[in-house]
Amino acid sequence: MAKYKFDGRYLTSASGLRIGELVVNAIKDEGGAKIGIIDGDIIKNARGIKVGSFDGNNIKDHAGNRVGGIADVARSVNGTIGMPIVAMWWFFVR
Repeated sequence: MAKYKFDGRYLTSASGLRIGELVVNAIKDEGGAKIGIIDGDIIKNARGIKVGSFDGNNIKDHAGNRVGGIADVARSVNGTIGMPIVAMWWFFVR
């Protein structure tokens, strides 16, 4: 059973605590601070530097090394698989 749930906007823990939020293409923490950006299939940190990417099956770091895949995200987070849930997984779960 997944420990987190993503409803398209909020990432919550199993107990219902909000951990992260998606606002347009910005990933914010529970305090409202921007910690990441979704730019197409690229995950960037708050400063706009590439930290990862998602090709539809594999999640890779900035150097192109595989960090995880769809199965890893689905095992940890309930929600529709796509770039937003992958970015939430990248910053809060992995």
